[in-house]
Amino acid sequence: MKKIMFIVAFILMATFQNIMAQNDGEDYSLNGISQTLKQFQVVSLKTFHNGVAIIAIQSGEEVQCGMINKQGKVVIPCKYRVMQDPSEELVSVCKEHVWGYADYEGNLVIPFQYKKVKPFSEGLAAVQTNEDEKTNSWRFIDKQGKTVIPPIERFDGKRIEAFHNGIAVLSSYDKTNKNETIFMIDRQGNVVTSEKPYRCYGRAEDLFIVRKEKRGQDYRKYGLMDKKGNMVVPAIYESIIYASEGLVSVLDKDGKVGYLDLKGAVKIPFQFDNAGFFENGIAIVKKDGIKMAINKEGKTLFACPYNEVYSFSEGLALVSKNNKDGYINVKGELVIPCQFDNAHNFSEGLAVVRLNGKYGYVDKNGKNTFAIDVAINHDKQQSQRGEDLDTKVYNSAEEMPEFPGGPGALFDYISSNLKYPVEAEEKGIQGRVILSFVVETDGSITNIEVLKRVEPSLDKEAIRLVKSMPRWTAGKRDGTPVRVKYTIPVMFRL
Repeated sequence: MKKIMFIVAFILMATFQNIMAQNDGEDYSLNGISQTLKQFQVVSLKTFHNGVAIIAIQSGEEVQCGMINKQGKVVIPCKYRVMQDPSEELVSVCKEHVWGYADYEGNLVIPFQYKKVKPFSEGLAAVQTNEDEKTNSWRFIDKQGKTVIPPIERFDGKRIEAFHNGIAVLSSYDKTNKNETIFMIDRQGNVVTSEKPYRCYGRAEDLFIVRKEKRGQDYRKYGLMDKKGNMVVPAIYESIIYASEGLVSVLDKDGKVGYLDLKGAVKIPFQFDNAGFFENGIAIVKKDGIKMAINKEGKTLFACPYNEVYSFSEGLALVSKNNKDGYINVKGELVIPCQFDNAHNFSEGLAVVRLNGKYGYVDKNGKNTFAIDVAINHDKQQSQRGEDLDTKVYNSAEEMPEFPGGPGALFDYISSNLKYPVEAEEKGIQGRVILSFVVETDGSITNIEVLKRVEPSLDKEAIRLVKSMPRWTAGKRDGTPVRVKYTIPVMFRL
């Protein structure tokens, strides 16, 4: 069996390398634009949404974004500084630090005129003009670029849960008192709730995951709020990690994870070190250091003997072993060998992978679907410096990277996964190792460095701990994921 798997992996790797070879000097005619490809390098690929995906390339010192379809055809030439994820048949594009919206054929539907933008949801998008920025306000536009909700001054735009069933959650921050609140509006811009001392962290179906921001009892505890501003599940939990299929994984005060239903009833007891979201009734959890798949009754389906296992997506789960990524099916069988340097979850039947420094897409059989032909816009007036895209590493961002579940979950992860080296323990060696690393735009961790060393075995264990972390939520600037440098201490105390 091992020999068969080795042959499969070898053939797949050879095929991947052949398909991902560069096409220097060849001419392509894409969307009627004939251009020469010279020394390009794919530096970023995004997952597919509605049949299209964003691609970023580098040619010399230039980094530019475009968009491809599932046949590998470039539908928007690579000429933009930044692009946000496509939504509702429109994608926001940035040129010379000004934003507009294009359709999936590259036509500019809403001209470049905005300072900041958000993706469309239910036909509306939050945007900020230069005038809006002066008053720290945002407005909402429709798909024709018409303002349908006038500027809202108390909405700072840093956090927004876009429209869902006619309701959007907006954030407001009082710099003087350092208080953050949220409020909700309808599609006409009417405020439908009073300001609540919470921060919104996303949706759990028709409810909102919120964290209490008012100091005092239950400060920075998590709960669920309905669209009228009522707390359905009280804010008493350390973190709400994931929500799907009517269940939410929740971290309690003892550092254990269990599952609640959307009314707050415990459905699977608090017993796990970590727990993912359900897809088709299956979730990946970790208990007593062992990773396994469970059903909605909490019954173990199979063990997962891998260094890292992520939640299922479209019937396959991303796994990692010896720093190589592959995929298992819903029976726990390894169907795509662990041989990629980096891989992502499947979306619309394809997954982004990287092998030997080159990016591409594979289908659910592990086969490459197409070569990536890239059209570069060589107009120097339209091109932007590569440091403006996600190749640059930022020391700070408007939205900093976050460990799944927040700072409390990060602390619990370190506490429950740290393994004190036996030799250091016997010698009574203790101390604080400080590490820095880069949280990539996909949430993965790279460039781990030890800034403050204590002892070789402790330093090594701290590095292992960071390497084993699940993907983070990426940091953002102007609403776009960017690479951000992050520093954490790992305390070894006897």
